Parts: sequence; C-alpha cells; structure tokens
Amino acid sequence: MKSRYFVVAGFFGLAALAPAGLALYLLYPDWSLMYLANPRHLSLAMMIPFLFALYALTPPLGFLATLRLLAEPRRGPRRAALVTWIGVTAFVLVFGLNRIFTVAHYDAFHYGGLRLSLFGSALFLPLVLIGGAVVSVYAYAILHVRRHIDLGEDLPALRAQSPTSLSTSLTSATRTS
Repeated sequence: MKSRYFVVAGFFGLAALAPAGLALYLLYPDWSLMYLANPRHLSLAMMIPFLFALYALTPPLGFLATLRLLAEPRRGPRRAALVTWIGVTAFVLVFGLNRIFTVAHYDAFHYGGLRLSLFGSALFLPLVLIGGAVVSVYAYAILHVRRHIDLGEDLPALRAQSPTSLSTSLTSATRTS
C-alpha cells in the first residue's frame, strides 16, 4: 500500500497502541483481558507477541477497511459496517461496563472476592497517563495528516506545470507554512 496515511496509521499502532496496551497488560493483566481469561493460565511468552501484534495491526487494518469502504460505490456496505461498529460498541458498553470499571483479580471478579472501583484503584493513574500519551500521539498523527492534506490541495493545478516549476512551487509552499 503506497500511502503516507497508511504509514501514519502503522506508526500510531506501533508507537502508541502497542506500547500502551502492553504496559497495561503487564501492570494489570486481569483487567486488560476484561476478566474473560485467567492470565495466570496464559503463557507470557505467548501473550506478549499476540497482544503486540493485535494492538500494532489494528490501526493499519482499520485504515485498509475504511479505504475499501470509501471506494465502494454503493452505500449498503458502508451502512452495514457502521451499524456493525455501533452494535459491537453498544454490546461492549452494555455487557462490559462492569468489567471496565471494576479492578480485581480474575478469581475475585468471578467468585465474589475483593473488587475495587476503577477510580479508587491504583490502575487509575497509569490508565490516565497512558491514555494521555495515546491521545497525544493520535493528535500528532491527525495534525501530521492534516498538514499534508492542506499542502496537497494545490497539486492538481500544479500537475500541468513542468516538473521544475512543480518542485519549485512545492518547495515554496512548504517553506511558507
């Protein structure tokens, strides 16, 4: 895929989501897996590469899916994807809200042990710090993409010019911004 935006999505996955997800998994593995699996029964040597690949590949795969849907001339597939995304998000929020806002060990969560509120637990501060870092990298990526879109708005008019004048125009446009 030859697109700088694909590279930005890959950069975001590698530089933000993968390290953030792994850090949260290493600090609070039970909460990170939403109490769906007991991390004490999972090999760390298996989970680290699996979660790294999951977090790093999600943005580029999402970019490719979005690009494919935007190129689709019919509205049906886009609408179906949007409805599916809304449905999955609603399902996770309705049935997983307790799992998101509760901090406990796997056994305590399922068998009535000690549970803490997310806001009163030791997880809250790392979650805020890591979340802030991810949002900062996301904002940088959006600004980076926006800058390139703004610079590229004049390209169709410039393509009719000779290659020498095109490079001069692009260089002067870059220097003025």
